[in-house]
Amino acid sequence: KFVTATLADSLAFSAKTIVGTYGETDVNVTASAPLTDTLKVGGGFEHLQHAGFGHNLLTGAANGEQKVTAGRLTAEYRPTGDLFIRVSGDAYFDHSNQRIGHRITPGIHGDAPVTSNVWDNYSGMSPTNSVSNFGYSALAQWTMSDQWTFKSISAYRAGSTNTNIDFASTPSPELQVPARYRDHQFTQELQAIYTGGRLNGVAGLYYLDGYSAGAADTVLGNAGLTLYFAGDARTHSLAAYTDVSYDLTDQLELSAGVRFNDDIRAATVFRAFYLGLGSPFFGHANPLYQLRTDYENKKHFHNTSPHVSVTYKLTDEVSAYATYSEGYKSGGFDMRGDAFLTPQTSQGYGPENIRSYEIGMKGTFLDQRLSLNLAAYLEPYKNVQVTIQTPATPPAVGIASVVANAASARIEGFELEVHAAVLGSLSANFSVGLADANFVHTPILTSSAIVDFALVPKWTGNFQLDYVIPQPVFGGGVDLNAQASYRSKTYMYTAPIPLLDQPGYTLFDANANWVSGDGHWNLGLHGKNLTDKHYRIAAYYFPGALYGDTETGFYGDPRTVLISIQYRY
Repeated sequence: KFVTATLADSLAFSAKTIVGTYGETDVNVTASAPLTDTLKVGGGFEHLQHAGFGHNLLTGAANGEQKVTAGRLTAEYRPTGDLFIRVSGDAYFDHSNQRIGHRITPGIHGDAPVTSNVWDNYSGMSPTNSVSNFGYSALAQWTMSDQWTFKSISAYRAGSTNTNIDFASTPSPELQVPARYRDHQFTQELQAIYTGGRLNGVAGLYYLDGYSAGAADTVLGNAGLTLYFAGDARTHSLAAYTDVSYDLTDQLELSAGVRFNDDIRAATVFRAFYLGLGSPFFGHANPLYQLRTDYENKKHFHNTSPHVSVTYKLTDEVSAYATYSEGYKSGGFDMRGDAFLTPQTSQGYGPENIRSYEIGMKGTFLDQRLSLNLAAYLEPYKNVQVTIQTPATPPAVGIASVVANAASARIEGFELEVHAAVLGSLSANFSVGLADANFVHTPILTSSAIVDFALVPKWTGNFQLDYVIPQPVFGGGVDLNAQASYRSKTYMYTAPIPLLDQPGYTLFDANANWVSGDGHWNLGLHGKNLTDKHYRIAAYYFPGALYGDTETGFYGDPRTVLISIQYRY
């Protein structure tokens, strides 16, 4: 993600390098300069590299080796005090090795034992991975008066991905997926912004024209078959929105808004079995065995989503608020849908809707030495789009993918954030969150049961201490901090799988930063996951001999220690 700040009025330069464990070597350089009184230019370059956290024990290839290069260029033109124009472009290239999952159970053929290092594997598939992405944008802003500002934001982005995924992590091609994807999109937004005394507001129009396409083989080596799917999706979206806030009194503010959406989703989907290991698309001359899906369809969606909030200032330091809003996500088509096993997939799925109720309080106390933010929320969730991928029941073969409005849900909880200046140089930050997310109604669509939200821990927490050494150190200032973050038990899928679900865990990080007296130099020492905790962040689950009885896990980064050096001018 690139966020371009307004360029400085004078020459600016920054160079930063990071080195550390696992061969981490990162370089980041940015610079900008005014060419004339009205024109500025700037740019940045970044290269990220590390050697991976483990190895393929068959080939010696690094697992998850990172090689990323990115850059951007920006030009700003201000011919008058009322007109501002910015044009930006960026490009991103990723040639990292694919991260191969760790088998939780041994391979059924005895050729892939469970490794002692969760980052090691016995995959027989090439880890080659290639991602490229580029885009450009143009912003034009006209300040017509002290009250009115108009903006036009145009953007285009395109990308392509060539990747290899070994679900089974075994030497034999039990469940291997080579895949190719590409996409591009154009967006245009027009805004009118009003800034008055008690009245402030924004109104706008937004348009999106998007296209994406992809193809992949699912090589089922134990069956001698390849499941090939391909397709493209086209999206046209037009929205109009407005949001206005008005100070009814010096203490009471009312805000209200609405968004109108008109979306068209179209898709072409193809899915078939081929005899042998590989489809013709990926260069294998294997014959068609069975056609599963072949359709083209289009759906049209409309939505109106309102928003209203009230804020009341209890004192100059404390305010309370209440909000109500509605959210909408358009429907579409499952690009992996199997119309042979689930004919309804060719009709697509509908939109999902959510209503959000929130109350909260924000304030500072004890002469601004203590700040507190508290929020409680309730979110009824309708027509939830649930993806279920279930191995077909013999004698049928394959993986049946269903995306459907399969459930309604209720999400409720609270969030608390506290910042306290404990002593003159010591401060503490504490946060805790509860997200009780449950499916309320789950019609039976396939043999897979929908029980809980995936990847949503019920409890999260964070505690951080910051200490600023009051005396200069080598002519500069030193800031020390340490933090602990907690996540409760996390389900990898919508149904509990004890073998893969991640129990609750706590991570510990620490940082030390030195900044020179003139602000030009910054030296940092950073330690992450200091206890070297192994924790799963994702998993694959395809049981049964046909799929190599695949249960694999993907893990967060191990303990890393980094040194950063930055010079800014």
